[in-house]
Amino acid sequence: MNQDLYNRLGAGGRELYEKLNQQQQIVSQRQGQNGFANEPLRLPTQLDYLLEELVNPYAKQEDLNQLERGNELLSYIANYYPKLKNEKNVELLTEYFLRCPVFFSNEANVPFALSNRVLECFRYIFDKKYKTSMPVLKFYKFYHAALTGILNFIKSDPINSFWKVIPVISGMLSTINYRDQYDPFPEYSNVIQKIDKQLANILEGSFINFFTSPLISNDDLRSVNILCLSLTYDLLNKNFLPLLLDKHGLLPTDICGLMFMSPFGLQMTDFLKVKKPDPGTSQEVDEVQFIMTERPLLRYLNSLSFLFKEIVLTKDYNTDVKLDQIDLCFNKCLLFAETLSANTDLYYSGSDKLDLKLLDLYRQILFAKVVMFESIVQWLLESNNRLLLQDFLPRYSRKVINIFYHLSFILDSIGTGGFESYNFVFSSCLDALLQYRMYDAEILANVFTTGINFCRLKDSYVFRSKLLFTLNYFEQFVNICSDPIRHCLILPLIEDITASSLLNKGLNINFNDPADLAKFKDIVEASHSIMLKFLTIQDSYDENLIPKQQTQSRFWSLSSFFSNNVPTAVPPATTIEERPTVYNENLHVIMNKILPYTELSISQFPLLLSTIQLNIIIETLARSIFPNSKIYDIDHELCERFLNILYNNCTDKINKSIIVSLDSHSEEFDHIRSDTQEAFEKNNGNGENGEELSDQVLKTRASCLISSLIGIFPLMPSHIFIKWLNISKNELILPLIRKEEKEFLLNKLWNSIIVCNKYDPQKGNLGIDWWYKNINNSENPIIL
Repeated sequence: MNQDLYNRLGAGGRELYEKLNQQQQIVSQRQGQNGFANEPLRLPTQLDYLLEELVNPYAKQEDLNQLERGNELLSYIANYYPKLKNEKNVELLTEYFLRCPVFFSNEANVPFALSNRVLECFRYIFDKKYKTSMPVLKFYKFYHAALTGILNFIKSDPINSFWKVIPVISGMLSTINYRDQYDPFPEYSNVIQKIDKQLANILEGSFINFFTSPLISNDDLRSVNILCLSLTYDLLNKNFLPLLLDKHGLLPTDICGLMFMSPFGLQMTDFLKVKKPDPGTSQEVDEVQFIMTERPLLRYLNSLSFLFKEIVLTKDYNTDVKLDQIDLCFNKCLLFAETLSANTDLYYSGSDKLDLKLLDLYRQILFAKVVMFESIVQWLLESNNRLLLQDFLPRYSRKVINIFYHLSFILDSIGTGGFESYNFVFSSCLDALLQYRMYDAEILANVFTTGINFCRLKDSYVFRSKLLFTLNYFEQFVNICSDPIRHCLILPLIEDITASSLLNKGLNINFNDPADLAKFKDIVEASHSIMLKFLTIQDSYDENLIPKQQTQSRFWSLSSFFSNNVPTAVPPATTIEERPTVYNENLHVIMNKILPYTELSISQFPLLLSTIQLNIIIETLARSIFPNSKIYDIDHELCERFLNILYNNCTDKINKSIIVSLDSHSEEFDHIRSDTQEAFEKNNGNGENGEELSDQVLKTRASCLISSLIGIFPLMPSHIFIKWLNISKNELILPLIRKEEKEFLLNKLWNSIIVCNKYDPQKGNLGIDWWYKNINNSENPIIL
């Protein structure tokens, strides 16, 4: 520096110049000693300052704790790392970062939150670098330099480096899927793939070393390593998981515990208690985002569940160890589901539905469980092992269905339509339970009903969902369960619900109130569906031969939930010798219930039952008591009494004045449609369009009931067929006021005759002959 410039510097500038000059002299002396030529002084760069902070992180920030200082350094790394333009600098920064005591102290006292942010930081860095459109340093060179820095670090610390490189490499490899989506064929793709493979090999060895080392007892490190494994397992060699499971067979329970019990994850639903920031100190508080920030593992529930699935489906995993692990996982899942159900009811008591803000999180919880259960069921079904299929599958199925029962409030909120995995798991478990352990299925029926607080149905969305799940469960086996369960538990419950004695008297439900109707309509419809299934059984005896001392169920009595009455025990199951007697008794039970149930169903139309549902009920009951049924062989007159009930309601003056509301129907009854009804719709040429047309044309209860009556004409006994054709024309259709209703019903009457001709030509010919004499008669035309 010349003298003039030196004189122009202030005191501070002269002091800094002298220090730099001294450093330059020292460097020159060392270079001279080492045989290097003197070089000009290089001023410190941003990289130099960053490296200095990584080496001595607390030199200037002594007041910050480890997590705060780590977050600060990671922000520098994330901002500066992708901008490096020199391969040597990338190597240097990578190696210095792996030596930073904030993130990788030799005492291994790094909190999970910080290690997780290291993982996310490197995911961000390499994703951003890959997407840079005009990089000074090409990605493959940048990637190779990072690999070189990692290798240099491993060479310098071969003993302790294995656990330190895992989050860094996992973050780098976890971007592969994103890279393939953004640009599947980058420049020098072969070089990039070779680097991917080298990093994967390093990661495999590091995982093996960690899970066999004493560090596995460190909850924070174990948690972050399981998370890293869940993000990279599909990128590793196929024989890696079997090798790891051979070294550490407890991985399934580790994963399950991390998801549901860990303070980093769901922690037995304690996430619902996460203290939110004061809205007064924040412009806008996103509750879910705040919970996700406090519990970072919640963002990775899907990844962890798929890792669990991959482990369960691993063929070389020891079967005995796997079964023990699965059993322990089921216990944890069941405990969590029970707690989640209870706490959700506690925190959201009085709500009609789940909080929309938390619905996505609940959906992830359910999805994670379904993926885990699907893998277990798939493994057992594919095992072709008799012991696994007939012993372990039914045993696990009971737990799966019990868990779904407690999570039913989530299912009701999101629906199961298109949820193929859930439908597969539920149907497989139910089939296994009913085929191999009917006694356990009946125990579940008792457990489910006793687990519902009927006094709180009106204000508890959770308990209403449990009741609906229970009813759907009953429907699956009401036709094959033992008579004690059928007659002493299922029927009394559904009769009380369909008759609304529980809802009206016990809970003071008013179905004229839209809010109450919306809450309980599905429950009433589900109960009707069970009743219809029961009334069409006609094969009712105890199929299970349960020993008397095992039958410890009870009579269902809703009054016991609103009084101090003690339920009595269910009668013992029947023996083979008693079956004929019980069979006849059950047929008479069904016969005695049909007519009262018919009256009840008609009384609930159209408030609780839609036109379509009423048609299904009437047609289903007719099939059970008309010709070709066992009941008809016993009592021929029952079908005529049934027809008389319909006739009386069709001719009731009150019904002619009640306007039917056009509410949309539920899907509860859709699966009960019979062949006759489908044939009628097909012959009518309308299908669902015909149903919509009937809703548009038929405006009164009477016209809808007449339509239901005409719909069962194809099932009617031949000797009264013409009689009822005349009744329908002269006493039911023609007295109606609206011409549109008359035309529609006459058209439906003709279609019923055509259906008769298809299945019974003799009766059909009688009907056709009647039609042309009484309806389509040019000499004596009818006047509408």
